[in-house]
Amino acid sequence: MAMESKKDVDRALKEIELLNRLYNQFFSGAEDEPPREKRRDLDVLMQSIKSAVATATNASAKFAANSAIAKYHTHTAKWDKQMKMLEQGLFVRPPKRK
Repeated sequence: MAMESKKDVDRALKEIELLNRLYNQFFSGAEDEPPREKRRDLDVLMQSIKSAVATATNASAKFAANSAIAKYHTHTAKWDKQMKMLEQGLFVRPPKRK
């Protein structure tokens, strides 16, 4: 995994945190729509990191990338579960704050 991939991992970790804040705002009623475009961008970035890990030889870079991938999977599972609950009516968002 090259230096560029290390930068991708760092960027992915920042994007995961940003996306988590955006989803929290959506679920709390502060935003009308979920952050679909940011999610798509992160999905593409994570795919490139996953493919880079497959050919990586540096153990520490592999570990960092795999940790970012695990964090991504944890958060996407949480977001998807909350979205499914919202769609099924099991979770009700509070009215939008002004």
